[in-house]
Amino acid sequence: MKQLAKLGVCLSVLLLFTGCMSMRTNTRPIRLGGNAVPALNVSNSVMLKNGSLRPGESIIGKWPGWTVYGDYYKFTETAIGTAKSILTGQNIPLEKDAGKSLELEVTEAASQQGAWVFGVTVEMTVKTGSGINKDYIGIEKHANGYTTTRAIESAIARCVRQMLKDDEILSYLRN
Repeated sequence: MKQLAKLGVCLSVLLLFTGCMSMRTNTRPIRLGGNAVPALNVSNSVMLKNGSLRPGESIIGKWPGWTVYGDYYKFTETAIGTAKSILTGQNIPLEKDAGKSLELEVTEAASQQGAWVFGVTVEMTVKTGSGINKDYIGIEKHANGYTTTRAIESAIARCVRQMLKDDEILSYLRN
């Protein structure tokens, strides 16, 4: 009887580690400090739009026994929220019908497992009201699968910082 109990415990542990575990990312905007981007010197009001055409969950990572799901629409909302925090922190007005618009879209997100480290890669496209299209990539390494959401938030924030440091984007917003 003891051997049967031990076998049951071993099988349960084996299923736990090799079974189908999944994680759903639930990202939120990151509030970046004052040094995240230089002074933008933008006096025009700005409209931020979500250009994602991919609502709903998608698989963004998969390795033995583990699947990571994410929602590109929500990832883009996270990018917009992060951008809003920077713009409002620099007293740049945000309006729905502003003359200057930035349409953001997180187009790709991937969660990878390496030998000793995990990583996420996020790609974001930005379209201006004047027709400028720019792509940004954020890469973030992290400790384990359970920190994937935080790593995606950080990778998205990297994309937003790149956008708000881009000379073409800044020129468009200022003129």
